Amino acid sequence: MGRLTILVSLVCGLAGLALARLAPERWGLTPVHGLLLGLALYAAALRGQVERAIAGATFGTAWLGLSARAAVFLALWWTQAVLCFDVIPDADVRRGFITLSAWVVAQALLGGPRHVRARS
Repeated sequence: MGRLTILVSLVCGLAGLALARLAPERWGLTPVHGLLLGLALYAAALRGQVERAIAGATFGTAWLGLSARAAVFLALWWTQAVLCFDVIPDADVRRGFITLSAWVVAQALLGGPRHVRARS
């Protein structure tokens, strides 16, 4: 595990904690939820970008890619949170949650598709 991986993981964890703290109190998010959010941010949105940065992308390129992917992930998370907690708080979303969380965890643990170089 490289320095960039550790740094980005820590930043994601802290960002998740901050977002859980900033979320409306009625949502009932705890620090554990914030840590899970940070881990999901890293595993689902940033891991591949970090790996590419380690493989040789310039810092500027890596930072731009990390920022864009983090912004998209967090916008999706916030939208879903507003829908679940405020718009349809009584909806039972367990079925979709189980499937999507298994998908994200499997992708993080097993790795997503690897790009194969075209043979000349």
